[in-house]
Amino acid sequence: MGVQQLKVPTGVMTAFAVLLGAGGCSGEDTMLCTTLGRAGGVLQSRDSVLTIAIQPEALDDDQELCISKTAVPPEVFGDTYIVGPPTRLAYDAVISYRGVLPDDLSDANIGRISGPQFAAGYGTWTSLSGCRVDETVRNVQCVDDQLSKFYGLLDERLVLENPDTDDTSAESSGSADGSESSGTGDTGSDTGTDTGTDTGTDTDPTPDPIDYPPQCDDLFRGPYTIVQAGQWFDSAGSEGSEDLAADGHGGFVGRHGTAFARLDVTGGTLGTNDDPGFGIREVVETPLLTVPTLGLRYAPSGDLLITSYDEDRIRAMRPNGSTYTVIDDLETPNGLHIDVQGAAWYSESTAGRVQLFDLEAKDATPQTIALLAEASGILHDPVRRVLFYASADDGQLNRVSTADSMMIGEPAIVAELGGEVHGLAMDVCGNLYAVDSGPSDRLLRLSLNDIGAMTELEVIATDVHGQPSSATFGVGETYGAFGNALFMLGPSGELTYVDLGIGGAANPVRDSPAPTVHVANGSFEHEPLLPGEFEYSGAPSRWEIWDPGLVIDGDLHAVGIVNAQDSPLYPPGAPDGDHAALVFLWSDDVQPAGLSQRLHTRLEAGKDYTLYVQVGNAADPPGAPFSLVGFPGYRIELLAGDTVLVADDNTLVPAEGEFLESVIVYAATGDEPEIGERLEIRLINPDVTTGLEIGFDDVKLDVVPR
Repeated sequence: MGVQQLKVPTGVMTAFAVLLGAGGCSGEDTMLCTTLGRAGGVLQSRDSVLTIAIQPEALDDDQELCISKTAVPPEVFGDTYIVGPPTRLAYDAVISYRGVLPDDLSDANIGRISGPQFAAGYGTWTSLSGCRVDETVRNVQCVDDQLSKFYGLLDERLVLENPDTDDTSAESSGSADGSESSGTGDTGSDTGTDTGTDTGTDTDPTPDPIDYPPQCDDLFRGPYTIVQAGQWFDSAGSEGSEDLAADGHGGFVGRHGTAFARLDVTGGTLGTNDDPGFGIREVVETPLLTVPTLGLRYAPSGDLLITSYDEDRIRAMRPNGSTYTVIDDLETPNGLHIDVQGAAWYSESTAGRVQLFDLEAKDATPQTIALLAEASGILHDPVRRVLFYASADDGQLNRVSTADSMMIGEPAIVAELGGEVHGLAMDVCGNLYAVDSGPSDRLLRLSLNDIGAMTELEVIATDVHGQPSSATFGVGETYGAFGNALFMLGPSGELTYVDLGIGGAANPVRDSPAPTVHVANGSFEHEPLLPGEFEYSGAPSRWEIWDPGLVIDGDLHAVGIVNAQDSPLYPPGAPDGDHAALVFLWSDDVQPAGLSQRLHTRLEAGKDYTLYVQVGNAADPPGAPFSLVGFPGYRIELLAGDTVLVADDNTLVPAEGEFLESVIVYAATGDEPEIGERLEIRLINPDVTTGLEIGFDDVKLDVVPR
């Protein structure tokens, strides 16, 4: 139909100014703002429909960027969104729309509206270039060389033929008339010496040329020096686990014996063997850690996804340590990768296949993408729209295009690498790194053209210690100089890295939550009960009874847990998971009692400690032999050593059957004699008023440097 235009009334212009006037953020319920800088990252609408992935170095400095659903521009097929402030980018951004698609996908695309056009009183939609449709996950992906004012899903191609204003502002898309610049295109041929075997057929022979940062032209060709970072992860009891997950906050999470540990590299010095500046900041223990956990990656929710090898499932662990099953009935799941949209790509070694699972879709089922014997390492490149996957049996590295409307292209062999290829990683220049944990323990770098075919193969390091099986970049400014390092880990728990002088490819998945000190069994899920059951059997797992007056007898004075699902004690259920802790004191004149847990984390100067605890007032169940009416009060304490740093002494009064969240904060100055002491949490029933029983749930402790 050509170009859609709408003369915009003055009132609409006022609404636009309120939404994003002067580059700021409004208080609209749908508005979401984030600060991005040279490291790149992702801007995503609150409903997760529109995602903008910005490459590293695309922005010159930190900017607060905002996105919100809006009805201001002309109506199109899908929802429309306003983004601001308008910003020119040094490198193309990937714009993704995920939601209901038109029945006819042949012309589905994402449109934008130019800021200057809109400011002149006209709303004119123009289709973006480089669009690809992925019907299986209801996703349309295009590219834009700027952040435009408006984006929306179109069901036809629209070209700006006769603009009414001269678009020469920061929102110009490469030409004075505001039209999309087409580039020269890529014929699909390999531009260099391809030392591998490329047997596939690419569905898009003329993709838009990919523009990488200028530093990619001067990469050091190697060999590189391997830095032996030390034995930071305990291999005893880890059952051959072998992966690291970057948390986006200067840390990596890996298997540590029968626990997970978070390695903090922010205090280290690049290039230092056995760096004393590294440290294990917290240990996460959970009942699932009795089997190998080969793949670890964070999901957009902040949950840690885990391929549980012997259980034939992929689990997820919440920040509080509770777990749930994401995908079941697999055949030895191995490698794991989370893509631009937050979907999970994973390999199954015994089944010899690569699968895709939409983490956000309701009732989603796994989709088989490709077959490969002993499939292991896996990585999806959102810029090329290519999936790379490798075999641990013979080192065969394959690729498959995910760019067409049916998503699955013809598989192609990228290279026969030999050895046992487990870990894959990609830098900001689009180079692929493969870790061979076979006899030679090599780190390989593959240069690729725009369709993912290999143009050059380099062995950039040999004799990498520890049988490396994974390769992980820490993407984000919090990693400092270590943002240019590729970290490798194997079953031995020995950590090594290489300073590549270039960072990892932008990870458009949102960072995990700010570092949370793990409170083991903080949601009291380790000993599951049936719905509605409660049990006074002593302290829950990982907790201890705090009983200075020796009143806990397991009868009239007891501690335990309840499954609040379908329980008359807490009809709405537990705040997190199904279970909550109980502290029951029958007499009115007994000493206070409760639960305590000593943490691995120690008090440090210059940090703010925020303790969150849900406090519950048990309802009076019908037909009970005694009354629970009333509230006995509570006290929550954060200690360092034996000293109480801060406490909440009964400031909340939850209604019968209700939980309320207690939040207490302590700012460590460095003058405390307790600096260096381990922290402790106490959950206390002081029994100071009417009532018998108090509930606790969802115990969390955040630590943030000032």
